[in-house]
Amino acid sequence: MEGSFDDCQRFAKALLAERAERTDEAVLSVNSINWGRLLFQTAYYVYIGAQMARAGRAFAVAVPSGNFGNALSALIAAKMGVPIRHLIVATNANDALSRIFTEGKTTRGPVRQTLSPAMDIQIPSNLERLLFLLNGCDATKTAAQMADMAESGHLALPQNWADDLLQP
Repeated sequence: MEGSFDDCQRFAKALLAERAERTDEAVLSVNSINWGRLLFQTAYYVYIGAQMARAGRAFAVAVPSGNFGNALSALIAAKMGVPIRHLIVATNANDALSRIFTEGKTTRGPVRQTLSPAMDIQIPSNLERLLFLLNGCDATKTAAQMADMAESGHLALPQNWADDLLQP
């Protein structure tokens, strides 16, 4: 396929959505698009969190990220009460996540090819899930924001998004 990983991901999501409408086929992905992968990643943060809680300690998580699945799993675990107090999300030159976390907004730019092991991506698949959580699990509001981002190339997180990001 010609294009960037963002292009491939858009195609995969469209295919999954189209197939989900059909009742005679079941199609799923095993990458970060699938909630199952996030659940397994969340489980290892819960396990480590239980170990740390027994010792009376909170901990920090540092995750290299492109598609944001592993880091989002840490946020989900924190929302469940796991004592994660700091989250460090490392990115390559495709720094959409860095801009989101430092500025609360991002603008889609061209995907830069890098030698980094993180994905070369500008629109992390799991960004939509973060928005969903920040929007109080309001699917309609989240879908509208993602549609606006697809059209305009801009996304801003809700005000005060960082206030309780790592709090249960």
